Amino acid sequence: MPDKANASSEPLAPYRDLPEYAALRDDLLARTVQVLADDARVDAAWLSGSFGRGEEDEWADFDLHVAIRDDAYDEFVSDRGALYDSIGTPILIQHSMPSDSMPGGLFELVYFEHALEIDWNFGPSSKAVYPLAYKSLLVERVSIPTIAPSPLTAEQRRACG
Repeated sequence: MPDKANASSEPLAPYRDLPEYAALRDDLLARTVQVLADDARVDAAWLSGSFGRGEEDEWADFDLHVAIRDDAYDEFVSDRGALYDSIGTPILIQHSMPSDSMPGGLFELVYFEHALEIDWNFGPSSKAVYPLAYKSLLVERVSIPTIAPSPLTAEQRRACG
């Protein structure tokens, strides 16, 4: 059993403090946006989740939606490993599954070096919708239709507490 009294005081994370983590995370997003903006197959990209709503904190991850030109969708999805490699060093890629927010698309969680996470949602542009609640359009070659969420019923509001 390790002697806790003699354990190293070095942090377990690959960064020294929260500002360093935030800077690494911001750099990852900047590289991601640049790569997506440079890819003609990408019609639009936006953040959802806490960043999309402007409610992020120092530890928030990125929830990213990418609308891909329909005729290039299969090729883009097949090449997504190269996409990840072009923006950072992936250390874990969760098995993809159908996206619950991009109709006809897929979801994939990717951890990059320094414990940085992007939750990717890829989908064909023709089925994509951009929720009005998000204020984080990152790439816009093609206008994506916007939707407003339905208001909660009284019962749903009560359930939220």
